[in-house]
Amino acid sequence: MKLFLTAAGKSMGDIIDPSFGRCNYFLIYETEDDSHEYIENPFQDAQANVSTMVAQAAIDYGCSVAIAVNPGPRAFQLFKEQGIEIYKADEGVKLRELVSKFSKNELTLIEDYIIQ
Repeated sequence: MKLFLTAAGKSMGDIIDPSFGRCNYFLIYETEDDSHEYIENPFQDAQANVSTMVAQAAIDYGCSVAIAVNPGPRAFQLFKEQGIEIYKADEGVKLRELVSKFSKNELTLIEDYIIQ
């Protein structure tokens, strides 16, 4: 299963990037063999619809799960339409910890987007 996370840097010791659309990197993590890849976000400087473009990238990379601080309503809707599960991440948490929490079923599934 492929996980999609927004990453502040290119290390599992880096934290999740709280900015979904304008994150520095995407982390694509394969749970079956623990392989992973960091991809520089090509949409960081886009003018509009950034979160939707990032969500579409996750779909294009074949991810079935997204872990995010706040994907935003449009990305959330696109993920839901495509059957992608979205899990809540707290700000400042390291990527390796989030992957571990996911594997232990310790993350909260976001079922409805509520603007806070």
